Amino acid sequence: MMKKTVHTEMRDRVKIEPLETGSLRIWLSEEELNKWELDGEQPMRQPAVRRLLRQVFRRLDRHAPSRLLAELIPVAGGGILLVTPNDHPRPQNPAVYRIADANDLLDLFWQWRQGDRDSSTPACCLYEQGKGYDLAVYPVEPLSPRQQRLLAEYGTLLGCGEGVAARCAEYGTLLAAGELFTAPVPPPPEPEALPH
Repeated sequence: MMKKTVHTEMRDRVKIEPLETGSLRIWLSEEELNKWELDGEQPMRQPAVRRLLRQVFRRLDRHAPSRLLAELIPVAGGGILLVTPNDHPRPQNPAVYRIADANDLLDLFWQWRQGDRDSSTPACCLYEQGKGYDLAVYPVEPLSPRQQRLLAEYGTLLGCGEGVAARCAEYGTLLAAGELFTAPVPPPPEPEALPH
C-alpha cells in the first residue's frame, strides 16, 4: 500500500501522513507548534490538539475514532504529532498480546519498570504458545499511554475480552500469573551453568 501525504488548508501547510496501522503522523514546524500552542504534556488534554485533529479528520474526510492516543515527538525544526486509534481495553476487560519471543518479553518487562511509577500495575497471565508467548493483561485502572505504547511496541493485540483470554488458557501453557510487571526478573544464567 502506497503512503499518501495530505496537505491541509489550515492557514499553514501541515503535512499529514496516514500510516498503514491506522495511525496518523502529523508533521508540524516550530512555528506551527507555537501557533497551535502545543507541548508534549498530555496532548489529548490540550484544546488546541483537539481542534487541530477535528480539522485534520474533516480534511481527510474521515470520522475521528471515539478514543485516540496522541504523542508529540520533538524533531529538529518542529515536532511530529503521532495520533493512534485507542482500541486498547477498558478497565477490567482483559486484552491478550502476542509476544514474538523471549527477548521481546524481557525487553517489555524491563521497559515497563523504567517509568510510570504512579500508574497501577495490571494483573497478567503469561502463556507459552509454540515459540512465542501470549500475555493476558487484566487492568484494574486504565493503562497509561506509555503502558499502552509499550504493549503495542513489543506485542500484537490479539483481542480483548474473556473469550480471547479463555482461548489462551485452553491452548497455551501457563507460565506465570499475577503482577508480573513487579515480580523480579531473574538474571540470565551463568555461562558455565548452561548445558553444552
